[in-house]
Amino acid sequence: MFSNITLKIIDAGKALFPSIRGKEVNIFKETLEICYNFFTWFFGIIFTLKITDSGKAFYAENHSVMMAVVLIKFVYFLILVLGTLSEMYTRNLDLRNDPRKNEELDSNRNPENRMNTSSL
Repeated sequence: MFSNITLKIIDAGKALFPSIRGKEVNIFKETLEICYNFFTWFFGIIFTLKITDSGKAFYAENHSVMMAVVLIKFVYFLILVLGTLSEMYTRNLDLRNDPRKNEELDSNRNPENRMNTSSL
């Protein structure tokens, strides 16, 4: 299916750019996907109600529902922004998630890389 040259290029790309997606990134992406699904369903229902005549009458008569919708929109975007900022902030400060640091720690723990002191 792929030529040998294409496979070599793909392997070289994997070696140059290793995957750094950890457990935290996967959890963040799943949470973001849930938020996007909530966003599309929630706003889809709101826009569908506003298009119909009965929906317009519903919002005109029930001001508290419209205020609740505005509050939910605000809280949704606030949580989305705070979640994004906190993920970026913890990623920049947490050095334990750095793959290069983990490789250095693993190489130091490996008994083959240590100096053999039992023969001294």
